Amino acid sequence: MHSSSLPAATWGGRLRPLAPSELTPATGRVHNRQPCVSISIFEPTGGIAPDNFEQVVGTCLEAGATHVVPHVYTSIVDPSTGETIPDEVAALAAVAARLATS
Repeated sequence: MHSSSLPAATWGGRLRPLAPSELTPATGRVHNRQPCVSISIFEPTGGIAPDNFEQVVGTCLEAGATHVVPHVYTSIVDPSTGETIPDEVAALAAVAARLATS
């Protein structure tokens, strides 16, 4: 059930669904809004891969996070060896460092 169909008491009244006018069409990111809830630590998980890592982490930072712990899981594991790919880790670390300083 989508949160907009739940009574405010069910979801605490602190969060609300976004109106389509509050999203940037190209990215789906929130624009021209202050976060309505203060959450300093985001721990996104599921479906995070090198090709969307920057967007996921960047969106968390834009939403006001001071700490982001993205779970990349097997998207940086070589399926033939089961080993983590060091170059992928280094690339993601570089993206995270750049986002943290921008």
